[in-house]
Amino acid sequence: MLLRTLSRHCPCGPLRLPWGGGGAPVSVAKPHSLPNSHPRYICFWHGTTAAPALQILQTLNTRCVLNKNRALQDAVFCNATGGMVLSTKARLPHKSKAADILGEECSPEGEFNWQDRKSIEVKGSRKEIYVGETVLQGINSLFDINREEAVTMFCSRRFLQISDKAVLKTLDFLKEHNITSHQIKRIPWILLHSEGSLQEKFAKLTEPYLFQNCSDGLGFCHFPLEQISIYQKSFMSEAAKFPYHNNRLYYLAEKLKVPVECLTEKIVKPHRILFMEMKRLEDMIDIFQRYGMHSEDILADMWVFAYCPKKAEERLQHAVDLGCQALKPWMCRCSSHIFNRYCERYHTGKLLFNKHKDITGYLSEKLQCEPQMVERLFQSNSLLKKIHITKFERVFNLLFSEGLTPEEIRSCMRVFQYSDTRTAERIQELKKIGYFPFPLIILCKTPNQFKNVITQYKNQHNIQYHKQVKL
Repeated sequence: MLLRTLSRHCPCGPLRLPWGGGGAPVSVAKPHSLPNSHPRYICFWHGTTAAPALQILQTLNTRCVLNKNRALQDAVFCNATGGMVLSTKARLPHKSKAADILGEECSPEGEFNWQDRKSIEVKGSRKEIYVGETVLQGINSLFDINREEAVTMFCSRRFLQISDKAVLKTLDFLKEHNITSHQIKRIPWILLHSEGSLQEKFAKLTEPYLFQNCSDGLGFCHFPLEQISIYQKSFMSEAAKFPYHNNRLYYLAEKLKVPVECLTEKIVKPHRILFMEMKRLEDMIDIFQRYGMHSEDILADMWVFAYCPKKAEERLQHAVDLGCQALKPWMCRCSSHIFNRYCERYHTGKLLFNKHKDITGYLSEKLQCEPQMVERLFQSNSLLKKIHITKFERVFNLLFSEGLTPEEIRSCMRVFQYSDTRTAERIQELKKIGYFPFPLIILCKTPNQFKNVITQYKNQHNIQYHKQVKL
């Protein structure tokens, strides 16, 4: 259909495809598979007999292509030397000719502004902006979302496929329908939808057996209209089971004690829950609530409902018997190896802490220093805070058994970031060539650097040995 449309709008000659020797046509891919694609398919015309670029651009409007979940993977390059060719993808240069040739009015939805696409610094790190400055200003004025939050929302390259004007229209539409800034922050992908698409879906969401308002069902905009209709029929068939609720989502939200809109946003990925037997869901929720699991944690890991309730209860009971208080849904769905390893680490860590309240007190005793010094070590190397106490214990035992002192360990805390197996192998290799004692920092070298240290020491040792023989 798209190629026939192009043929009607291209007086420059018949449309031909750049097929290779094997006869394979130009590839077509979905929008999410085009991370480097440009939001507009720019036409470069040579000669005076070609049609205006505006006519082709309107035909290849990104919205028209993406609304059908299909997009051309290749940019369009046109010439008047015998027909129009869809050639291989080419990336446009910085502030490319396209902006100069076509100007800002080549698309009815607004052209890509190269000057606004740049890196900015947010909290000490540079991030790419995939929308223009007008969008950042618009979302701030409409929803009071500051610049730092807005940049994190527009981190997806899929925003390069949409013009700034289209995003602004979507923002205006969401504001008119009382969508809050909190919802937009939770699901920024909603801004990838066009105003027309959202208008159709919003009208569908408020139909019988679905949602009381568009805000409650905003997460369902993730589905196409056909899929929403399927869910509507399913809700209608089980309406007798929920006489006091619109559908099962309102019932589950009440049971979990969470807002309906939050549940709708989270359930679009593990969507099998929408067809799952209700008794199974109720049993799982009862188990989680019985063991004191927080509703926010359950909502953040809805995949857990796909696992066996009996197995989930057994694991939670085992964790409680060990003294674990912070129960999480992942414990019910992880592999047996992961769960057993967690239980072992938790039990060992609990024994190691003994009289110490936290990791600072434990390290203070091991390193024979004041807690204030441990805090300074944490500040100089923040990765130390992520190391489990059982790993600290293993590395301490290894280093102390090799005769290293607490003062030497304090001088190079980086050694705890590496595997104790690797550290033990390097110590043995250094002892094998006679390089002992040694600076602890050598254990933290990269493989190539460590190999060079070994080679250099061997060469120096051989030279010294030969000198002694001559004397």
